[in-house]
Amino acid sequence: MATRTTLSAIFAEGKTAKITAVIKDEDGIGIDVANLDTVTLTLFNDRSKAIINSRNQSNIKNTGGGTIDSSGNLTLVLGAADMAILATSNDAERHVAFIEWTYSAGAKFGGHEIAFTVANLAKVS
Repeated sequence: MATRTTLSAIFAEGKTAKITAVIKDEDGIGIDVANLDTVTLTLFNDRSKAIINSRNQSNIKNTGGGTIDSSGNLTLVLGAADMAILATSNDAERHVAFIEWTYSAGAKFGGHEIAFTVANLAKVS
């Protein structure tokens, strides 16, 4: 079952952001990266559901901005293109990083949405 966490932090458009999470099994225990088969990211606009920066089931298992340790701690670094504002008339947008994983030779699945706000900066460079 996928769940959602909403971050209170506001991130700047077009700037690097770091998100952390724990990849857990069905008992709530962190999964060692060695026991994970896949870890993917789908990044989208919460309102329109439009995919951001072609991040549709992108591999983030110790690549693509993702780093996972032996306790299942995930650090995800999102780059400038990941933090784009899609509707420039908005002061801010809610984006969602949907992280999915498989383990136990693909027999078990997990997922978690992390929602966060991206502020539309007046003069992004």
